[in-house]
Amino acid sequence: MRARKTATEKSPIKVYLILVLGICFALGILELIAGYGKFYRFLQIGFTFIPVLCAAAAKRLTGKRSSYHLSLKVWKNGKAWAFSALVPAVLVAAGAAVYFFIFPKEYSGILKYGVLFGSEAELTVRNPRVLSLAVIMVSAIAIPIQLLELGEEIGWRGYLLSFQIEKYGEKKAVLVNGVEWGIAHLPLIYFGFNYSMSNAGAPWTNMAMMCLTCVVLGIMLSYVTIRTGNCMYAAIAHGALNVIGEVPVFLTNDRESGLLGPNPTGLIGMSFLIVLALHQLEQRLAAGELWQGWQSQEDMKTALVFLRDDGSNITAAALYQRYKHLAEKIRKPESRVHDLRHTFAVLSLQNGDNVKTVQDNLGHATAAFTLDVYGHVSERMKEDSAARMQAYIDNMA
Repeated sequence: MRARKTATEKSPIKVYLILVLGICFALGILELIAGYGKFYRFLQIGFTFIPVLCAAAAKRLTGKRSSYHLSLKVWKNGKAWAFSALVPAVLVAAGAAVYFFIFPKEYSGILKYGVLFGSEAELTVRNPRVLSLAVIMVSAIAIPIQLLELGEEIGWRGYLLSFQIEKYGEKKAVLVNGVEWGIAHLPLIYFGFNYSMSNAGAPWTNMAMMCLTCVVLGIMLSYVTIRTGNCMYAAIAHGALNVIGEVPVFLTNDRESGLLGPNPTGLIGMSFLIVLALHQLEQRLAAGELWQGWQSQEDMKTALVFLRDDGSNITAAALYQRYKHLAEKIRKPESRVHDLRHTFAVLSLQNGDNVKTVQDNLGHATAAFTLDVYGHVSERMKEDSAARMQAYIDNMA
């Protein structure tokens, strides 16, 4: 009789996918059977929360943590924020412009935004460029929407992606992640979410197009998560996409999103996003034999710290020049690279590491040698220890 798997033996990929896809498709089947709209609305409202809940459950069931983290301090990486908040929105606006250029009769010149609030409110667009710029700026700072999309990103990119990279390698993992993300959307798309049910071959063509959309967007969202190690940047990009992505269809005469556009869920609407995704794949994910660095999360544990763009080791000269540049910036031009070793040893001892541990980390032959070199630190630690003991005794008196 086969023994039951322990928590550490369970696959976080399987557990997460069983949970998230199981919930999405179960709600879709219930809606198909009942037909009251309740299950569809529940799925629509809860779609951003289901992934994060499933990630939390998978973590508890498997005991495995993702290598990516979540930090709201996005201002610490200005370039990543600018890319996430602005680039996707600009590309969506460009895709919509191309769509209306090809199909000028689709463009109404009137932004029928009232549908969002259940009214007939509208705005005459006198300058499309000004409108595009305004919407791009709004989408970049739409923090509530970005935080809402964090639920999806914690699950799909923040949790699942790292395990997929460990299993499949980076390129395949990113593509698989996008496909599975698209599959999770299928129950929603079947009932008319994101696409017009009057599209040719609907809902099946709509479902196929949504899978393509998720692969394209998934590459970009995975790319920014991998580069930063923080899924918050993916949530920013996701939120920006959702804000500006709904605007183009409100400029059409029939307000219906087709398979070609104008929203970024259509082939023309996402055309510039496709170009970006292909560029990102070419840059790193499709490096293939040119990539000489780590291939999985397991490899990263023993990988080189300083790498070139192709994963090969950086030269000592280049590292030295970069170090001296940083040393001059902090007004320590005389500092040597070897001084970092001494700094590490001193800080280790001062923060409680025992001498044997420091000896092993430094590669010294004996602990006695380490004590000889850093004896002054040990003496200071003894003095600090004596002072703490004296303070303790004084408090007892």
